[in-house]
Amino acid sequence: MLILIICTFLNLFISIQAFLIGSGIWSLIDVSKCDTVVDNVILDVPLEMYKVNYTHVGFRGEIDATMDIDDTFEMLIIVCKHMDGGCKHYVDIKDGMEKLLKKLTEKNLRNLLLSAGIDPPEFPVPQGNRVIENFVMDYCELPTMGCIYGKYEAEAFFMKDEEKVGCLKVVLEYQQPEEEGICE
Repeated sequence: MLILIICTFLNLFISIQAFLIGSGIWSLIDVSKCDTVVDNVILDVPLEMYKVNYTHVGFRGEIDATMDIDDTFEMLIIVCKHMDGGCKHYVDIKDGMEKLLKKLTEKNLRNLLLSAGIDPPEFPVPQGNRVIENFVMDYCELPTMGCIYGKYEAEAFFMKDEEKVGCLKVVLEYQQPEEEGICE
């Protein structure tokens, strides 16, 4: 009897997970300054966001770097997932900045750098202030499998020698696409 109850529970749990995890599309809800104060800012990326359509969002803003942003920079992304009772810690992601950005969004990164006048669009990003003109991010270029559907907040810290030297906060949602094959 106990085995039947356990098997039924596991089957129900797996069935529920199938509705929570799957192929989907990300949408960006907000981009802003972090709640956490960063004392020694080396990289600042203030942005204004505007919606283009269901699969694209546009940005205007700046990349302000007080030194060249090279492969010695890392990113620490602290993610929480909205649930009953607030935003609960979900995962921390830490890796080299260039490596992480290329892995998660190579085409969007290339377009961002080009929209900021950085040509060739690659690291290192030169020191200085660059204006971002009409960068359009394609949600279909973001990972589309294996996430739990829902709303997330993330603080993405730019790191140099284990010190936080910049930060950007994003609120985004992972959901089932409104129509099949939207990103094909």
